[in-house]
Amino acid sequence: MLRKLGLTTSEKSPNVMNIIQPTTRSNRSTPNVVLAPHPEDRVKYVELSAHPDIIRKFMDLSLNAKIGEYCGLVHGNVEEANPTCDMQGTNGLLDSFALFKGLKRPFKDTGHDGEIYIYITNPKHTYIYPEKDRYSVVGPTRLSQPIDSVFATYVSFKEDKTSGIILDWEWVLADKRCNTLPAFYDVRYDERIW
Repeated sequence: MLRKLGLTTSEKSPNVMNIIQPTTRSNRSTPNVVLAPHPEDRVKYVELSAHPDIIRKFMDLSLNAKIGEYCGLVHGNVEEANPTCDMQGTNGLLDSFALFKGLKRPFKDTGHDGEIYIYITNPKHTYIYPEKDRYSVVGPTRLSQPIDSVFATYVSFKEDKTSGIILDWEWVLADKRCNTLPAFYDVRYDERIW
């Protein structure tokens, strides 16, 4: 499964992970190319990729849920660990139904909070690598989504918006007024794009 994510172990050190850069354009089977609706025209798509430092950090910290979420919810191409399950993941960010721009809180240490785009999806499941199957070739396990939550993916685009880097992703509490959007979305983000 690591190879499918575009991750390989270094020959010098099997514990050091290297990121393979996307080599195929517009190919849904290329794991570190994530298609998402374009911010300015939802009918068009833009190619995103996960920031190598983020993936490496999650792997180093054994954040199995984060890697499983990337496979099943951000990218949307996942092999189920349960062979009796007929669902093979989600459509990832292609299923985004809302896009916001600008965080009204600091985002890590980037200093570009107003330039962060936030894709919102509402998957019915989440994915995790159980500790015993850590990054196995079988794939992550599907679980029920966290209660009253939506999924947010944080992206930084190039200035011309031809591509972007996925900075992070997480489950956030859903709004009580509209349970398909994040809680307090009207004061949490600078603006809603669509």
